[in-house]
Amino acid sequence: MAIEVVLPMLGITVEKGRILKWHKKEGERVLKGEILFEVETEKVVTEVESPATGILGRILVGEDLEVPLLTVVALILEEGEELPQAPQKPPQGAPRSQEAVRAEAPVSSFQKAKPWDLAVLGGGPAGYTAAIRAAQRGAKVLLVEREKLGGTCLHKGCIPTKCFLSDVGLFQRVKSSDLFQGSSALKLQIPKMGARKDKVVRGLHSGLERLLQTLGVEVSKGVGEVLGPNKILLKTDREEQIYEAESLLIATGSSPSCLPNLKPDGRLVLHSDHLLEMGEVPQRLAVIGGGAVGLEWAQIMRGLGAQVTVLEMLPRLFPMADEELGGVLKRSLENQGIRVLTQSEVEETRPQGREVEVFYRCRGERFRMEVDQVLLAAGRTPNTDGLGLERIGLERERGFIKTDERMCTSLPGIYAAGDVTGRAMLAHSAFGEANVAVRNILGEPARMDYRAMPYCIYTSPEAAWAGLSETQARQAGYLVKAARFPLGHNGKALALGEAEGFVKLVGEEELGQILGVFIVGPHATELLGECLFAMKVEGSMEELGETLKPHPTLSEAIAEAAMEFMGRPLHAPGRSNP
Repeated sequence: MAIEVVLPMLGITVEKGRILKWHKKEGERVLKGEILFEVETEKVVTEVESPATGILGRILVGEDLEVPLLTVVALILEEGEELPQAPQKPPQGAPRSQEAVRAEAPVSSFQKAKPWDLAVLGGGPAGYTAAIRAAQRGAKVLLVEREKLGGTCLHKGCIPTKCFLSDVGLFQRVKSSDLFQGSSALKLQIPKMGARKDKVVRGLHSGLERLLQTLGVEVSKGVGEVLGPNKILLKTDREEQIYEAESLLIATGSSPSCLPNLKPDGRLVLHSDHLLEMGEVPQRLAVIGGGAVGLEWAQIMRGLGAQVTVLEMLPRLFPMADEELGGVLKRSLENQGIRVLTQSEVEETRPQGREVEVFYRCRGERFRMEVDQVLLAAGRTPNTDGLGLERIGLERERGFIKTDERMCTSLPGIYAAGDVTGRAMLAHSAFGEANVAVRNILGEPARMDYRAMPYCIYTSPEAAWAGLSETQARQAGYLVKAARFPLGHNGKALALGEAEGFVKLVGEEELGQILGVFIVGPHATELLGECLFAMKVEGSMEELGETLKPHPTLSEAIAEAAMEFMGRPLHAPGRSNP
């Protein structure tokens, strides 16, 4: 039987590719893994390997022709096999149908007793990941989303704020530098910031839609209500319909929280969603909450010219992390003109015309400030209203759906993942939880490991960490040793002009087990990745330190901290052990 050669998916935002060169001619023998043709997508050239060994029977798309991804571009035949009477796909290269994709996918190990193998409520990071992973394994998947695929992360959180932070960071670096003439007169055009953000979001959204369509996932826009472990009611603008599925995954996400004495009105009191379509920048802004959302928006608004005060109820920023991390970040933000007040609890706000009075208590004393707007960034609430969870008796805790490490809920056949579970409440945690849930649904035992969950703050400087702090490690019974390397001794950080920060490693003293990693500095969120891998494979401090790094790079700071742990510092003062 003829084997189809398709133009592969080459990026979630890429739609088409141009065949530049065929390395084989019709009738020639090809080997599996041998380079078959070259394709160009958005000025990137990729060599595509042959999916099988055989004879290149027919080239359906010639050189210098542009076609959509997943187009069938050639047919490979077995020795002696004749070409089919008609091409299995149109020569123009129409994408494969959902039925064809599903037919080619591996068959799942469970028996299909219901019309759907898996129904997913919510199309955010957890929901679409579960749909993709299940469909890749041959499951028939229904995905219900009330708004847009991608959820809060893509449309209102992770991606939009990183666009704004990038724009503001570039603006601030140029404006504050003495290398440029006239930089003090520069201005950021907020409408163009919004347009760039929208373009990025649209590209990722359309890529996600195509990916789900290609895998044969049925996406329905509407609201789902759980009627039981194997049944949901789908409500759309036109109709209501009952669907049955072997398993159900709830991944409906979360929304910004309100405080008992403070509710957003979209005018004077805002939550983060309101700022995405900002018009004028307020002259004075109070941010309630010193977590990732609050600090990132504080830096964005400060970069746009607002006077910003952050009010954090806890004694220090990020108390779950290393104590020094929160202190360095606080000092850096204050040096940028952001006022950060810890141990400050907001008691009430009073609108006064176009201003807001904020009353808060700090270290036992009551204070008052006047601002133009207040940003409420104090946590998130699970999206469970209208799901019918009370009626079916699904167990919850503080409103969040209670799950075990397999992402099972209290009812058989119902799983949950993402923010709605109230665990890490991070997009990458949702990815992992969804993958674990699907593996268990399809009969492959898996458990979610939260011990080395990465946490990231995308301010400037960035902050990132995973694992145990010194205090937490000692409380867990480890014999603890810590090592620290300042970025002021790193050549790349100095060359970038961003030498504020450090790398700190926490380990078990005798065996050198890596227990925790804490980084403040440029690209800290990227640097964390290699440490996560080392922890995953149970690498030691010695292995981390002796891994040769390119020079000059920020990654050298990680090796330097590991060498400091072993008593063999290189670019830092200190005693060197033999």
